[in-house]
Amino acid sequence: MICTVILSIYFHLLDILKKMILGLFGHFIVSLCIQGNAVIRMNVKNGKANV
Repeated sequence: MICTVILSIYFHLLDILKKMILGLFGHFIVSLCIQGNAVIRMNVKNGKANV
């Protein structure tokens, strides 16, 4: 009985951790994409589209 409780808590924590990591990773990718788009836009505005 105690084993199942420990296992369920463990998997619950693992799930939360997975979601947190995925969320952070997604946020990182989105911010990178936004920064990249801003840089490309600036280059295009300046007339030197060296992508």
